[in-house]
Formats: sequence, C-alpha cells, structure tokens
Amino acid sequence: MKVSANHHVTNVMAMNPLSVTTIRSLLTQLTIMETFRGAVQNGVFQTARKKISDKCSFTQNFKLHYWPRIMCFWFLISLIITYSMSVGSMHAYKIFPYISDTGTYPPESCIFGQLINLGTLLMVLNMYLRYRQVGLVSKLHDIECSKLNSSSMWCAMIGCLGLSIVANFQKTNMRGIHFLGADMVLGGGVLYTILQTQISYSFRNLETKPNHCGISIKTIILRIIITILCVILFFILIFCGYASEKDYEGDLIWWTPNDSGYIPHIFATISEWLIIILISVFLLSYTNEFKSLSYVGIDIEIK
Repeated sequence: MKVSANHHVTNVMAMNPLSVTTIRSLLTQLTIMETFRGAVQNGVFQTARKKISDKCSFTQNFKLHYWPRIMCFWFLISLIITYSMSVGSMHAYKIFPYISDTGTYPPESCIFGQLINLGTLLMVLNMYLRYRQVGLVSKLHDIECSKLNSSSMWCAMIGCLGLSIVANFQKTNMRGIHFLGADMVLGGGVLYTILQTQISYSFRNLETKPNHCGISIKTIILRIIITILCVILFFILIFCGYASEKDYEGDLIWWTPNDSGYIPHIFATISEWLIIILISVFLLSYTNEFKSLSYVGIDIEIK
C-alpha cells in the first residue's frame, strides 16, 4: 500500500510539476505578509505610545510660573460671578458684604462652593510648589529653613481646608463651623505670609540670575509690606467683626447703613476683602521664582 501511495504522489507531481514551486511561493508570500503586518502593528503601537506619552507629559511642558497667575485669575472671576449673582438677586447688600455672604443662598451658593473648591486646589498646588522649591534651594545653597518651610506648609493646608469649609458650610446653616473655617483661612493665611516672608529674607543674598533662585529686594520688600498689612487687617477684622455683631439682632447677610453696628461691620468686611486680595498678590509674587523650576511628571508606556 505504501509503495502504491508513493507511486501515486510521484505520478501527481510528475503531472503537475509546478505544484511544489507554487506551494513554496505561497509560503514565502505568507511569510512576507506576516512580517509586514508585524512591522505595521509595531509602527502603529509606537505611534500610539508616543501620542499618549505626549499627552501625559503635557504638564512637563507647561510652565510652572503660569500657576500663580491662573490661581489669581480664577479667584478674581469666582468672586465677581458670585458677587454679581447675589447682589442681582437681592441676597446680599451691595456695599462690601462679607465674601462668604455672596455665596450663602442658592443658586449662587452652589456656584460659589464649586468655584472656591476648585480654586482651593489651585492654591494648594501653588503652595506645594513653593514648599518644594524652598526645600531644593535651601539644600542647594546650604540654608537652614526646613522648620520654617514645614510650618508654612502646615499653615497653608489649614488655610486651604478652612477656605473649603467656608465655601460649603454657609453662615445661615452651620454658623459655628462656618466661622471656624473663616478663622482657619484668615489665620492660616496670615501666618503663612509671615513664615514665607522670613524664608524670603533668608534668601536675600542669593543671586537673582536665572537658575540661581534668588529673590529681588523689591519682591522681599513687597512681601514684608503685605505681611504687615495682613496682620493689621486681621486684628481689625476680629475686633470690628465682634463689635458689629455684639448688639445686632437683624439679618447678618443683609446689613444696611440703617442698622446698628454698620460702621464697624464695614471696617470688618473691607479688611476681609483686603486680606484675601493681599494673600493672592503674595502668591502671585512667586511667578518669577517659579521660572527656575521644571516639572518631572509620571510617564507611562505600553509594553
């Protein structure tokens, strides 16, 4: 049987002499196609990986000195929006209400809470960048300020947490928690400026050339002035705020010139607005110093 089968195959191959050549040609073509397909797939994967990597490394190319500007712009727009909505809806008196009063009643309370929460994240980012920068500069130039730096970061976290509390716990709903948050954000913010001003003064002898991380004398003087003003305004806010509410029995949101305690109330509200503005300017002054920083982000790749 085996001899007969082999004889049959031989006869078939003899009758079709191109069959072996054709089979070999087909196998060669299949091999070439597989190789080409693999190369194409690898190329596609490489391209996709590069695009994903470029997207994920956006923050690496983003200039860090933009963040203080973005934060200040965000808070400015947030306060303008909520103030306009609250005054337009007759929910707050138009002449210097407390900042949180502009976000007490809906619908502006919802927008106020969301905008301030997002702004708080931007503030935390800026303060953390400053914390890391101070740590790097102090090691590079052998300047001992680690305790001041850590303390200022704790004050920053307390202040930012207080800001979020103020945004989400309205005075009319949970007054005690609201005032606790206000004390945290104002007290923590003022202490932060004091500690960071001390750190800035300890960097006064560093060169201000690029990558030398120095601070100009004008910037140091600006921060000293802001710090002094914040301390003065903080005590004015505390004393005038207490004096205005001591004998007042009306609506704490709608405070008009005809109400008792209006004059100290105005001093307190103006002080609050100025403290927030001054702290924002203080953080904005980090812009030039952040130009010497570069971000090293988390990269991903497809294996």
